[in-house]
Amino acid sequence: MTGAGCGGGGGRRPHRLGDVIFVMERSHPAKLNRRFRDRLRGKRVVCLDIPDDYGFMQPELVALLEQRVGRHL
Repeated sequence: MTGAGCGGGGGRRPHRLGDVIFVMERSHPAKLNRRFRDRLRGKRVVCLDIPDDYGFMQPELVALLEQRVGRHL
C-alpha cells in the first residue's frame, strides 16, 4: 500500500496491505483501524511519530523517514 492515506478519497481498485504498515502521526493507527479493521488482522502498524509539517519529499522529512523506518526493517 503506497500512499493510500486515511482520507475518504479512495481509489478504483483495492489496495493490498503489507505485513508492516508505517504511519506518520499518532492519530493514524486509529483511522486505519476504523477503515480497514478486517484487513489489518495480523499486520503490524508502526507509528513513526512524525508531524505533518513537511512538504512532499522535503529533505528533512526524507531523513526522518530513513532514520525511523530503518529501525524496523
